[in-house]
Amino acid sequence: MPGGGVSAGVASAQWTSLIDRLIRGVERGGRQWTAARKKDAVRRVLDHSRTDAQRLHDRLHQLALSWDSDGEDAAVETVPGELQDLLAKPPAQARAAARGGVTPGLVGRGRQP
Repeated sequence: MPGGGVSAGVASAQWTSLIDRLIRGVERGGRQWTAARKKDAVRRVLDHSRTDAQRLHDRLHQLALSWDSDGEDAAVETVPGELQDLLAKPPAQARAAARGGVTPGLVGRGRQP
């Protein structure tokens, strides 16, 4: 039965990959999916798809895809420098320094402060 063994091996490899992906997905943070919410979703899929292995695999795969598309919060961009330097300047100059040194009143005049 070589054909049956290959098919079972592929199915086993698919399940292994999916389970690994689900475990990593639960551990990874996201914007919309908390770990508790992810575990809840897995339980619901297991409860509603126990009798059909292919359906269970498909639904868990779709769940993992939705977790993959839920990225982590983007890092906040900051401007290097001392906070005290910005606080010592008038508000317009502080905003300009944060934007890279361009003061709105001087844009288009070819000058920078």
